[in-house]
Amino acid sequence: MGICSCTVKFVLFVFNFLCALVGLTVLGVAIWMYLKSNNFNDVLHGEVSATVITMMVLGGITFVVAFLGCCGAVKEDPCFITTYAILLTVILVGQLVVAGIAVYFFKGRNLENEMKKNLSNAFGNYDGNKKFIDDMQQEYHCCGFDGPNTVAGPNLPPSCCSNPSEVGSSCPRDQAFPKGCQGPALGEMKHSLKVIAITLFIIVGVELLCIICAFCVASSIRKEMRSGYSY
Repeated sequence: MGICSCTVKFVLFVFNFLCALVGLTVLGVAIWMYLKSNNFNDVLHGEVSATVITMMVLGGITFVVAFLGCCGAVKEDPCFITTYAILLTVILVGQLVVAGIAVYFFKGRNLENEMKKNLSNAFGNYDGNKKFIDDMQQEYHCCGFDGPNTVAGPNLPPSCCSNPSEVGSSCPRDQAFPKGCQGPALGEMKHSLKVIAITLFIIVGVELLCIICAFCVASSIRKEMRSGYSY
């Protein structure tokens, strides 16, 4: 194989190795986000979990296909590399289709207002969302949807205090966290969506480069095989 084709093969191997690492990273981050956002999912009608599970599947498939690409580059098998490139192309097209459907589905929707509404409804029903609210108030050091004054009823939940196990059945208002949970919760959700979007763009870019390199390597190997047969 010539210097140019060897370079392309090396680039293919490196990109696939990076793609495999990206796939593993996405899978790990998705699992972490799923565990972290499990309570959010209870009040957001499954939207969080659906997105994160999609990331898990995407990360796993990316890792497997990239690993196959590394094997094909090492073995210099044109059929193996071509099959890998076709599979990766199908996956890339599928990702773009899913992204297009998502854009169409969310077009015209104010997600921030919807999240605010769902969170407000959740905080308005403390008994039905006790675990979700208590966990959020302790994690973000907040109280109520928009501060202690927005909590319904005369008593504040113990989780409004930094030491819930020591305050009994209710948190004294002078010891409650002063800020509401609306800001931190929405900030966390926006950050998660931003991470998801950036991750998907990176994966698409790496996959596109891998596809181009794979077809170039497969073509180069076939040409050399034909040249060998001609002798």
